[in-house]
Amino acid sequence: MARRFSRLKYALRAIQDPNSDEARNEPPTGSILDKFQEFQSGSAGISYPRDEDSLPDSLDPVGVNPFGLLLNANNVVRIKISNRVLTETSLSAVRTEAGIETDPANAVLTLSGFTPAKATVFIEDATQPTAPETSQITGIRYKKRAGSSYTVPYGQKTGQTIEGQVRAAITTAVTSIPRASVSFKSERL
Repeated sequence: MARRFSRLKYALRAIQDPNSDEARNEPPTGSILDKFQEFQSGSAGISYPRDEDSLPDSLDPVGVNPFGLLLNANNVVRIKISNRVLTETSLSAVRTEAGIETDPANAVLTLSGFTPAKATVFIEDATQPTAPETSQITGIRYKKRAGSSYTVPYGQKTGQTIEGQVRAAITTAVTSIPRASVSFKSERL
């Protein structure tokens, strides 16, 4: 949330007395700034229920070889992955490029605090129209694309020990899926 709401956070600071923590002026009632201030204070009731088809189903144990460790069969870390990702046929090339070890017996390490690198693949549903939505945080209307999102953990593999190499391979695999896009988040070791 650091950059996402930076301008709204600045606007809230701008209406305060610089010598006090008290608000000098309240934002106009019902304005974007007023709704954001309610969100920041925790008084706004915000809920984003997930569609039935986007629920993760079961979480299955798999393994990845982290970028922060040497590429070695003894460094495969046990993690969990959504069964939706394992069974989605259009993601087979992405799973291959992600270096996922599907046999949990080969995942020998358990690292406390480890978060694997993740590729989030969004596959747009061309049969559904773009639906107008209203932000629960700011009240601004936006167009929401219909589709499914899949989070695929990834790690290094033979021939691709640098994260950028694996990202490039996953991006290439995603381009073969019609109306798909991908974003990445690095691991935390």
